[in-house]
Amino acid sequence: MAQTSPNGNYDTIDFGAINIDCISSQMCFGTYENGQSYLYLNSKDNSQNFIGYWVEAESSRPCAVTHQFPNLQSNAWGNVNVTFDLSANSLFGFWGYCEDHPNKTMDGTRAPMPTAQDTTSVDVASMAQFLVGSWLPSPDSSARRNDTYTFNPDGTFVISDGTSNSPIGKWELDSVGQLVMDGRVNEPVSIEIVGQDIKMSGDQYTQEPFNGRSYGGQSVLGDVQSEGVFLPKWPSDGTTPMVGTYELSFIVLESVDSFRPSAADASSKPIYVEFWNTTETTTTDADGREVRKDIVSFWPTEYEVSPDSLSFHGYHPEWGEIYFDARFDSTRVQTQYQYERGGGDGSGFDKPAKADEPLIFGDMLVRGHIFRDVALYIGWFD
Repeated sequence: MAQTSPNGNYDTIDFGAINIDCISSQMCFGTYENGQSYLYLNSKDNSQNFIGYWVEAESSRPCAVTHQFPNLQSNAWGNVNVTFDLSANSLFGFWGYCEDHPNKTMDGTRAPMPTAQDTTSVDVASMAQFLVGSWLPSPDSSARRNDTYTFNPDGTFVISDGTSNSPIGKWELDSVGQLVMDGRVNEPVSIEIVGQDIKMSGDQYTQEPFNGRSYGGQSVLGDVQSEGVFLPKWPSDGTTPMVGTYELSFIVLESVDSFRPSAADASSKPIYVEFWNTTETTTTDADGREVRKDIVSFWPTEYEVSPDSLSFHGYHPEWGEIYFDARFDSTRVQTQYQYERGGGDGSGFDKPAKADEPLIFGDMLVRGHIFRDVALYIGWFD
């Protein structure tokens, strides 16, 4: 039986009446509470399972962090994980507050569909949600093949040719659905949705996986020593990812057991990525340690780790997607940590082979910026 897109009105217990409009088999947009609250749903593998966010103007349990979503800036938001049946006449899943793992039941049924319905028109809000992500020109397009256009959820965009990144600009759709890009072009750009692709000014663009690899699922391949804090070289040698004024600070990998799907499907978060605003005026706590508040963090939910490779994908409500595709010399993690933590050559441990080389070395796409040859070394938290 073929899958049916979950378009229409759904009656749910916790959220009330929800109107869902799917732009594609991967992207759906919902409104509830008379159009004042929103759902952003995404299916990475074209299945009936969707993950995403709910957002409202206010909540009885406000979040510590305020995010700018496509339709609303709010501190009332949370995660959603919902599955529709093949006919899309019912849904079942879970939702949660803020960064909490979804654990509150969300189910509902679809109201009867109208017998006559105009399916050709697309409202501007739904089209804007569809645009969020990174787009490359199709092979037969006349546009520059290497130029990746990324439209982020917070209304910013970046154009990257794979080696250099444009300044961050602002984008929006006007009242008739034309794309306006802050200073990049003098006139609005026509946008057309063509299946899973888009056309900008007549040129077709498609979404392709970063570096041509798959990022779906959660897998551990082989015997891996993963646990550690991995830092860019300090002071920076120019290879550290810098997004505006935010610089990659560190990546934390938990123990290999936390990567296994049985653990990750519960509440485990085996990867953590953090960027710091380099212009922030920091304070110190009672112990004299630096305190930062202006940070951007990711908890990637899709990953593959092996003794010689690491890849992951995550999503931030404002910055959008992060991808990382890297070589990982995991066999050196433990000995390198002991050596560095003990004071290098004075640690009492023999200097490991390749001690001056990074343990992780790869490519990153974050907020539309592409960074090549990102080098990370072992570190720790005091």
